[in-house]
Amino acid sequence: MIYQGELFTEWQDSAFLGGLSGENLVRVELDGESAEPAQEWDFGERIREVEEAPDGAVWIATDSGALMELRPDQ
Repeated sequence: MIYQGELFTEWQDSAFLGGLSGENLVRVELDGESAEPAQEWDFGERIREVEEAPDGAVWIATDSGALMELRPDQ
């Protein structure tokens, strides 16, 4: 998923990759023709799907059927 939302302005145009064997979520900063891993979160289970919510939150679906949501701290 390429993030385009407004909740995390510093993440705009970053790619989010869900790891099956790695059981993690990785944010990759894209810059023209280069890409660098920027952040990684260990979930301890396989990530099946990563989507941007209509309000800009990040939804993560896991192998166990859990649905998680990333939002900025308030």
